[in-house]
Amino acid sequence: MIIILFTLVISIPIIIFSIDLSHYGRINESKTFYYQAENSSTIKQLNVNTQIGEIELVYDIYLVDHVAKIDLELDMLGRNLVDKNFSDFFDILWQNVSDIVNFTMKIKTEWDLEQVISFIRNLKITLTLRADVSCDIDLIVPARGDVRLNVPIGISIGNIFANVSQGNINLNFRECIVKGNITAIIHDEGELYLTMYEVEYIHNSTWYFNTGAGDIFIDIVQNVDMKANISGIFTHRQGDIRFIYQDTNSNNSAYFKLHVNPNDYAFSQAIKQISGFIPDSVTGQNIYNLLSEDYPAKYNFNLLLNNTNGLYRMLDLDNY
Repeated sequence: MIIILFTLVISIPIIIFSIDLSHYGRINESKTFYYQAENSSTIKQLNVNTQIGEIELVYDIYLVDHVAKIDLELDMLGRNLVDKNFSDFFDILWQNVSDIVNFTMKIKTEWDLEQVISFIRNLKITLTLRADVSCDIDLIVPARGDVRLNVPIGISIGNIFANVSQGNINLNFRECIVKGNITAIIHDEGELYLTMYEVEYIHNSTWYFNTGAGDIFIDIVQNVDMKANISGIFTHRQGDIRFIYQDTNSNNSAYFKLHVNPNDYAFSQAIKQISGFIPDSVTGQNIYNLLSEDYPAKYNFNLLLNNTNGLYRMLDLDNY
C-alpha cells in the first residue's frame, strides 16, 4: 500500500505536467513581401504599421529588381499554440500596386492584445529599400514596439514620420541627404535616439520630437555645410537628456533654447564647459538661450528643448 501511494505521489505531478506541456506550442514563421516598379521614381510614400513588434529600415546597395522588400520574422511560444500559425493571430494588408505603398499588420479581433504580447518572443519587420529610392516614410507602432531607422552614406530620404506608443525610436543618419522633415513621437514610455552625422539638407527642414517618460539622446556632428536651415522642437516630459553638438564649419551655426529643471545640478556644471557658445543668456523661468559665437551664419540650427522634468546628464556643445 505504501509503495502504491508513493508511486502515485511521484507519478501524478508528472502526468499533470506532461498534459500541461502538451498544450504548449511554438509558431516560428517568416514571410517576405516585395514592391516592384519600372523605376524608383514611381514610389512616393511607403507606410509600415504594426500594432506590436520592431520595425527597422535599412538599405540595399546591390542592384536588385525590387524597389522595396519587407521581411517579417515571428516567434511565438505559449499555451494553446499547438497546430496554430501566423494567420490565426494576425491579418496583413499589403497594398503594392500604386505609388503609395502600405503594409499593415493587425491582431485579429478575437484575440486580446496583452495575451498575444505574452506569446511573442520575437516580432520584427525589416523594411529594405533599394539604395536609389528616395521617398517619404511612415513607421508606426500604435501599441508596443520599437522603430529603428538607419540611413547610411550617400542615401537620399524624404519626410520621416516615426510614431510609437510604448517603445524606443532610434534614428541614425550618417553622411546622407535629407530632403524633408523629421518627426518622431513616443506617446507613453520609451527612449529616443537621434544621431545626425555630417548630414546635408536639400531644403529647410523642420524637426518635431515628442517623448513621454524615457531618456533622450541627441548627437549632432556637423562639420560639412548643412546647405539649409533646421528648426526643431523637442518636447520631453521625464527622464535623462544627453545632448552633444559639434561644429567646426564657419558656414554653420546654432541657437539652442533650453528649458532646464532648477534642481539640475549636472546642467549647472556642464554649462561652464561648453565651447564656442554664449552661455549666460538667461530669459528667466530656467530658460537658457545659447547662441554660437558666429550666429547667425549662412546655415543655422534653431532648436528648442522644451523639457519639463528631465535632467541633463550630459551637455557637450562645441562650436570651434
